[in-house]
Amino acid sequence: MNQRIAIVGCAGRFPGAESVAELWQLLLAGTEAYQLLDPAQLAQSAHHQLSQQAGYVALARPLADHDCFDARFFGYAPREAALIDPQQRVLLECAWQVFEDAAIPPGDQDGRRTSVLASVGANAYLPLHALPAVWRGEADLLECTLGNDKDYAASRVAYKLDLTGSALTVQTACSSSLVAVHLGVQQLLAFEADRALILAASISLPADLGYLPETGGIRSHDGHCRPFDAATSGTVFGSGVAGVMLKRLDDALTDGDRILAVIEGSAINNDGHQRVGFTAPGLNGQVAVISEALQVAGRQADELAYVECHGTGTHMGDPVEIEALHQALQDNADHALATASCGIGSIKSNIGHLDVAAGLSGLIKTALSLHHGQIPATLHYQRPNPALRLAHTPFHVIHESTVWPKDRPWVAGVSSFGFGGTNAHAILSAPPDTPVPGPTRSWHCLPLSAATPEALQQRATALAHWLSQHPATSLDDVAWTLQTGRKALPHRRVCVVDSTSSALQQLSTLPTTPVTRVTQLRWLFPGQGAHYAGMAAPLYQQEPLFRERLERWLARLVQAGADPAIRAVLLTPSEAEADTGLVQPALFALEVSLAETLMALGLQPDELLGHSLGELSAATVAGVFQPDDAARLLVARSQWMAALPTGGMALLLATAADVERELAAHGSLALALVNGPQCCVAAGPNVALEALLASSAAQRWQARRLRTSHAFHSPMLDPMLARYQDLLSQLHLSAPTLPLRSGTHGQLLSAEEACSADYWVRQLRHTVRFDLALAHASPDGMDLEIGPPGGLLEFARQSQSSPRPGVSLCPPRQLAGHAAERIWPWAIGLLWQHGVAINWPAWQHAWLPRKKCALPGYPFARQRHWLPAVLPIAPPEGVQASPATPPAQPRDIASGDVAPTAALTDENRMLALWRAVLHLDAIQLTDDFFALGGNSIQALRLCQLAREQGWSLTPQQVFQLRTPAALAAVLTPPVQTSPSLPSLTFSEVDEDDLALLLNQLTEETP
Repeated sequence: MNQRIAIVGCAGRFPGAESVAELWQLLLAGTEAYQLLDPAQLAQSAHHQLSQQAGYVALARPLADHDCFDARFFGYAPREAALIDPQQRVLLECAWQVFEDAAIPPGDQDGRRTSVLASVGANAYLPLHALPAVWRGEADLLECTLGNDKDYAASRVAYKLDLTGSALTVQTACSSSLVAVHLGVQQLLAFEADRALILAASISLPADLGYLPETGGIRSHDGHCRPFDAATSGTVFGSGVAGVMLKRLDDALTDGDRILAVIEGSAINNDGHQRVGFTAPGLNGQVAVISEALQVAGRQADELAYVECHGTGTHMGDPVEIEALHQALQDNADHALATASCGIGSIKSNIGHLDVAAGLSGLIKTALSLHHGQIPATLHYQRPNPALRLAHTPFHVIHESTVWPKDRPWVAGVSSFGFGGTNAHAILSAPPDTPVPGPTRSWHCLPLSAATPEALQQRATALAHWLSQHPATSLDDVAWTLQTGRKALPHRRVCVVDSTSSALQQLSTLPTTPVTRVTQLRWLFPGQGAHYAGMAAPLYQQEPLFRERLERWLARLVQAGADPAIRAVLLTPSEAEADTGLVQPALFALEVSLAETLMALGLQPDELLGHSLGELSAATVAGVFQPDDAARLLVARSQWMAALPTGGMALLLATAADVERELAAHGSLALALVNGPQCCVAAGPNVALEALLASSAAQRWQARRLRTSHAFHSPMLDPMLARYQDLLSQLHLSAPTLPLRSGTHGQLLSAEEACSADYWVRQLRHTVRFDLALAHASPDGMDLEIGPPGGLLEFARQSQSSPRPGVSLCPPRQLAGHAAERIWPWAIGLLWQHGVAINWPAWQHAWLPRKKCALPGYPFARQRHWLPAVLPIAPPEGVQASPATPPAQPRDIASGDVAPTAALTDENRMLALWRAVLHLDAIQLTDDFFALGGNSIQALRLCQLAREQGWSLTPQQVFQLRTPAALAAVLTPPVQTSPSLPSLTFSEVDEDDLALLLNQLTEETP
């Protein structure tokens, strides 16, 4: 089994980019996305005190419209929507867009299961917005929990999109979404699912809040993330949502999916206790996870051309990551890496750190790079960070957009490491070559649908814009994507086009009036008189599905004794009138072949109704006649009729009663057909028929001769009736398997009648009461004329008080050439437009393979659904923010009082700091900070409190020295520099300092 996994779709919204396409343009342009906060607005905001402090960074990277949601589309009432965590709301919209980008209709069909693995960030909406609504009595606690608990993030998507695989919420902090990718890969390889939908969303609230960086902390001091650069000062956070769709590569190739990239291998692990603290990175764990991913992928280290790093730009993270990457490559190389070269980069320089969505963001960037053959630049890189020692590694920073190397495989790694030590790495490669597309149709059916008329119009506009931007794209591929890659929604329109220009014209003038949704299909089969030479030619030439079935019926009819010239009647245009012996089997073959083609496209009639000869076609489709029996009957019937004396038929626009009174004066004529209230046909000898036409003119009836050679449904057929009945008695007749309405009496044909030779003799000889049969139509149905236009649709319209839609499947006699070829796709599109399900893959089967396109996604009608915030985002009343400079009189941390501390020893001062941070009283001078439960976040707090007391202390000193006694020995005022361990600023760090730090990070703490 192929162990590789295809990325077949992606979607997302990011700072500065409302889609993946916009993200790619942002990356190529080398743009950094951020929002400058307005000082005037900050001064009026709830957090104005924070914004006034020295060092405050007035930058944010929010997600546009994070407070908005298309609640109606997903079936939520406004009140319920407002209670749901906005992260889970954007997950729903992103999930739908991932399906559409993958050209897969959202939902599980055909027994294929989709698993959902979703991650969401810390939920600030719950305490600030949702819980206060519960306290005010405006919401129920269970409602609030269901809308905001992370447990329901994946399940909500599975429920709303009808996905039947597992639904798992995956939470490993910053590495969550890449861990979810690995888990999705494992599910696919274990055949636990057929598709894996990976989603992640992180929304920071309040969205218009900057931040105050801490010395030695992870946040950048200038609001910019500078991975791998000497001037780096930390990372920046942003809000975003991202998603990808995974499939087994073999399945993706079989299904003709658009493959962005291939996941060759992935791995996850945890650092365990092998690190300084809970939130600190672990070198050994990162080395192990990268090595394992390479081994799973079966790749050597020197095949890796690029790595999308976690790349946070933090003081500790980047050095550990590069060292881990270097060691992993050395461990997986057959030879020294001295000549190897591997680019590195980080999307965080463009959009910031998206928390749980960071791993997916990096994966999407890398997949797009492999898909487009170009690696975007990492921003803000000017001088290498000396702490990384890049000169001693095979790595170089991609600081300018570049193409992939031509002399080696396109293979890339993606890393993501989470607070808490969970690491993830994936190995990606370029997508395989796709098959050459199949032949091109001359007419293309472009179906569009939406939940509202407004959204439908927006879809048309967006598609027109996309086509104008991609004029070289094959319309076959566009049609294939729209037909098979979109869920059919209630409001529908279809464009049938033969060129991009005609598509643009139709899309720009798309009607906005509602289209009736039909629930019943009635198939109408025309009789002789609708025919013309070449009537099947357009469909035969353009539709292999129909051609296959027609050839089968022609062979069957010829074997039953039909003249092979019936082929010419169907396929060769001519002005000459064909003989009845040729016309009838030809027309029958056309009609039953059309019906079988429709059934192959998934259509099933709710009722069948044939007009004269057409009733035999309908009965054959309904299973009354077996195929070989039907062919035998049609051949004999047509030949016997052709041998009868010629006669004629005349159309009379008068009531049946008036016509019957007039026919009494013409004894040799019969009332052959009653098609409507004032539409009858008389049949008989030509001389008598001419007399009838003359008398009709005297009565001012509109009347005309029909184009027939014989007088059907009249006494002129009597000589053949005995032979006809004898033949019928030899055939195996069955009860209809589909509702079949009689053209003789207008009621549904019973099993007894269908199996009776007497009925079919009467059907041949007696008056056709098509008017009675038409009277039973459902008002919410639709009529299909299964054959050349013979007026049946007009008869149907006249019989109804309110006209219902109808469509003919063959072009009229007057239409020929290219225009005639439009009729079939237009008919299929019209059926779909009225709500009829079409099996598009069957319709396109002979034209495959096709390529799927990344067409515009659904235009959600987002509206604001947001509960008011209650808790203030500001220091509590009476609490002053820390000043920018140390106070003149340091606080006594232990007591909380401000008092002179000259009497305190440095060791006592340090013990007081530790007690305040760790909330422990019994701390000894020799205790280890991390053994007592301290972590890197608490180490930062320890340093901050020390600075407030006027002392200089760095996190690196805490990581190395660890005990109060050792730290007290290096306490100095800020203006001094510790002689024992210099502060590790990246502009001055040397290799010995880095080695010391890396050893500390990987040393097992007691």
